[in-house]
Amino acid sequence: MSRTSTLTHASQGISQPTPPSPVQLEPLRDERKQNDSSLDTPPLDEAYPFASDTSPETVSREGSTESHFKGTWHEMTFILVVIMAQLFTQMNLGNTIIQAASIADTFRVGEVQESWFVASYSTTVGAFVLVTGRLGDIYGIKTLWMIGWIWLAVFSVLCGFCGYVQSAVLFDVFRALMGIGPATLMPNASALLGTAFPPGFKKNLSFALFGAVAPGGYVLGLTWGGIFTQFADDWRWTYWSMTFLCLFMTAAAWFVIPSELNVSHGGSFDWLGSLVGISGLVLIFFAFNGAPLFGWAAAYIPTLLVVGLLLIILFVLIENRIEEPVMPMSMFTEPAFAAVIVSLACGWMSFGMFQYYEPQFLMRLRGVSMMELCLQLIPCAACGAFAAATAVYLLPRVPAWTVFLASMCFFCVSQVLLALTPVNQSYWPMTFPLTILVSIGPDLSFASASLIVSDQVPKKQQGAAGSFINTVVNYSIGLGLAFGGNIEVSTNDHGRDTLKGYRSAWWLGAGFAGLGVVLTILSRKNMQRHKQE
Repeated sequence: MSRTSTLTHASQGISQPTPPSPVQLEPLRDERKQNDSSLDTPPLDEAYPFASDTSPETVSREGSTESHFKGTWHEMTFILVVIMAQLFTQMNLGNTIIQAASIADTFRVGEVQESWFVASYSTTVGAFVLVTGRLGDIYGIKTLWMIGWIWLAVFSVLCGFCGYVQSAVLFDVFRALMGIGPATLMPNASALLGTAFPPGFKKNLSFALFGAVAPGGYVLGLTWGGIFTQFADDWRWTYWSMTFLCLFMTAAAWFVIPSELNVSHGGSFDWLGSLVGISGLVLIFFAFNGAPLFGWAAAYIPTLLVVGLLLIILFVLIENRIEEPVMPMSMFTEPAFAAVIVSLACGWMSFGMFQYYEPQFLMRLRGVSMMELCLQLIPCAACGAFAAATAVYLLPRVPAWTVFLASMCFFCVSQVLLALTPVNQSYWPMTFPLTILVSIGPDLSFASASLIVSDQVPKKQQGAAGSFINTVVNYSIGLGLAFGGNIEVSTNDHGRDTLKGYRSAWWLGAGFAGLGVVLTILSRKNMQRHKQE
C-alpha cells in the first residue's frame, strides 16, 4: 500500500503499502466560505493539491470543457489502464515477499539475504521517483509512462533468467533496476489523470481509484507469486508472466491514452543534482542493508555510509546553487515540513516491517501455506481501500494534522500487536484485527501529509514537494527493512531464535511509529493552514 506518487500521489507502498494518490475534491465554495474563518481545514478544491501538478496549464491551454475521449467507455478504459501503474507497483513488491525463501533456496543463500530481494526494489522506486516526474514534464508524460512499462517488462524477464545463472547478487541488481520502471510510471500516471480531467467528479473518482487499488495490488502480488511458487514450483514464471502483462499494458497505453495527453513543457533537467542525490540514497541503503550480511566490521560498509552521507550533503549544496533544482531546499525552511517528512518516514519504515516480516511469521512459524497467507491478508486490501475513501471524506472537514496523527497511531498500534502476537494462536484473536489496523495508516498518512506539505510550500514547488513525498514513502520501506534486518540479526541468536528476531524488528517499528506520533503532536501548531502562494 506501499505507495508508491500516487504521488505525485507516486506509492505508495503497500506499498504500497504504495500510498493513495492525492485527490482534488469538487469545490463547494458557497458552503465553505462561511466556515473557513473558524476552521483550519482547506476548501474542498484545495484538499489534494498534488493531484494535478501539471494540469492547470493544460486545462487553461486546451479548455476545461474539451474532452480528450471518444465517449464514456473510452474514459473508463483510460482510468482502468492508468491505475494499473499503482496496481503493478504493489504487485511487484508482494510477489517477491511471498517467494523470498524459494528464491533464496535456488541461489543457496541464507535467510539474511532475503530482504535484499524486496528492499532493493523499494529503494530504487523511492530514489528515482524524485526525478522521473520532471523528466515526464520535459519529454512528455505519455512517452515516459510507456517507457516505464517497457523497462519493467525487460527487467522482469531478466529477473526470471537469474534462476538459471543462480546468482543472488545479479538478481538483487536486476530487482533494483526493475524498480526504476514503477518509479517512472507512478508520477506520470498521476500527471496523466491530472491532465485528462478538469476539476470535478471524474478527476476525484480517478484519483480515489488510483489510491484505493494499492493495498489490493500488494495482496494480488502475494497471490500471484504464491500461485507459481506453490502450485507450479517455479518462481521464475512469476516474473516472466509479469513481462507479458507489462507488454500488454504498453500496447494498451498506446491505443487507449490520447496522443494530446502527451504533454511536455520542455525546460532543463538537473542531471548533476539527480545523479548525486540518487547515488547518495543508494549507497546509504546499501550500507545499512549490507551490514546484517557482511557486518559493520567490514571496512567498506561504514565507508559506503560515509560516502553516501557526503553525497547527500553535496546534493544539498548543488540544489542551492542552480536555477531549476529537482528538489528546492527552501522547502525545508517551512515550519512543519521537516517534521511531517520525518514522521512520514517513521510511519512507513514501520509499515515496511509489517509487509516483509508478517508473511514470514505466518509461513515459517505458523506453517500456513502461501494461498492461506493470501486469504488471511485479504482484509488489508478491503480496509486499505476503505481508508482511501475515508481520507477523501475527512480531509476537507477536519484539520489535516489530526488525520496524520491518527495514521501514526494506527502504524504504532499495529506494530505493537505484531510484536505481541503468539505463534500458537488462531487467526482471529490478533492477526485479523491487526490486518485491519495496519492497512489504515498508509492511506491516511499519505493523503494528510500531502495536504499539510502543500500548505507549507509555494505553488511553484508543489510538484517537487509531491515527488519528494513519494520518495520518502518508498525509500522508507527499503530503509526500514534494512534497520529491521540489523536488529533481527543482532537478536536472533545466530538464526536459532527466529521469533525473537522478528519481534525485535516489530518493536523497532513500533518505536519508529511512536516517534512519528510524538513529532506530530509537538508540531501540530505549525501544521495549521497558512497556504503559500
